[in-house]
Amino acid sequence: MEVVGAGASIISIIGLALQCTKSLYQIISSYQNAPQQFDSLASAIKHLERILTQLQGCKALSDPSVDYHNITELIKTCTADLRRYENTLQKLQPDRKTPKAKQIWKRCTATWGEKSVNQIWIEVNQHCTALGVQLQLLQRYVMVPRRIFI
Repeated sequence: MEVVGAGASIISIIGLALQCTKSLYQIISSYQNAPQQFDSLASAIKHLERILTQLQGCKALSDPSVDYHNITELIKTCTADLRRYENTLQKLQPDRKTPKAKQIWKRCTATWGEKSVNQIWIEVNQHCTALGVQLQLLQRYVMVPRRIFI
């Protein structure tokens, strides 16, 4: 991959992940009277969105000497997981117009249960940690002047 193409590619991959976080956050926020686990999950999704936004603006991503392989794979995995969560949550999304919202919540908790929501929360936090470490490494790379040893 060309140097310029690699930087542009990682930015577009981050953009896709950001779209997924925003969509997923909207779905989770649409649940009214949801259990506390959904609030925690929404908070974790917002945290992931902030990390991805910072990554998208990181100056190191425009440096041709940076190896993008690890961070690209992490973001692709994160995006795939976010899409999986989104598909599952869309199937369970209650229709606000029907008076059967409570029945839908009963079906939701019976189908997913607290353990599943907690598992998603754990996975989202793992993505936050992994991508946060990558962000810190990239930011440090930009801040620390490169020394040439002869």
